[in-house]
Amino acid sequence: MGNEDVGSTNPSSNTVHHFIRSWASISAGNGLNGPLPSHDRTVVQDPEGLESAFLRHHWSVAEPIFLDSEPISQRLSDKVRATFSLSKPQISRLKNWANSQITKSTQFSSFVVTCSVVWVSFIMSRELISGGCGAEDEACCFAFTANCRNERLGYRIPAEYFGNCFAFCLTTVEKSELLGENGLVVAMKAIEKRVGEVKKETLKDAMAETTVWKEFVERGTMLCAVGSPRLGAYDTSFGWGRPIKTEVVQVDRGRLFSIGESRNENGGIEVGLGLGSTHMASFVAVWEQNLKLLGCS
Repeated sequence: MGNEDVGSTNPSSNTVHHFIRSWASISAGNGLNGPLPSHDRTVVQDPEGLESAFLRHHWSVAEPIFLDSEPISQRLSDKVRATFSLSKPQISRLKNWANSQITKSTQFSSFVVTCSVVWVSFIMSRELISGGCGAEDEACCFAFTANCRNERLGYRIPAEYFGNCFAFCLTTVEKSELLGENGLVVAMKAIEKRVGEVKKETLKDAMAETTVWKEFVERGTMLCAVGSPRLGAYDTSFGWGRPIKTEVVQVDRGRLFSIGESRNENGGIEVGLGLGSTHMASFVAVWEQNLKLLGCS
């Protein structure tokens, strides 16, 4: 099992795309593509009673804490959505650069290097527009999900299971470290470490991480990756050709970014982000600068 299997898959997206692929196949006159979905929730074993704990926590924070408090018309009036592309050669150069910065034999995945560049660029651009406000030891949190449909829980869940089955994973780094000279390396090591941990102990401290997640979201120092570059969104056809562009609209809601496959080439990645216009302009400048410094522009 490679690192690409962890973090790069949003399980709810798996379910949605399974539905869309089936719908598209029927619409294109090809019949149902794949098995019928299974709604048997008993396939997910829960000896620790996590379901009840998660439900209680969910309803305790039922308001959408990824959103700001002002009305949606005001919240989205200045919102800009943009897609950032990384080609396969660019990702290869990022990996080579990352692997050259450490002494041990770690091989960073496409997910880790991409998310690290996004995370550091996000923090740097936020710092620029805020004028450096906030404590240097402020903890910044990065979140992602890990697919548990394989044997990560100790047993395999059928691929046709129509439901969520994932672990929510967090890693935190002080802002000063992300803004430092080795910020990208720090981010990569932190995400890679958490990826390795979830592969060994998927549900370790699951409820504790959920509580920490709420805390960081409310403090405004959370960034979360959603989506996957392996869902095959651009391979779905309703009978009139492949999609020209796919987007994850939730990125407009708050501190989220999407990660998906490239529409132009195998092995490339698209990153979707929604920010206020000022923050977006700053992010674009920092993103381009970071890629240039890494020899990936």
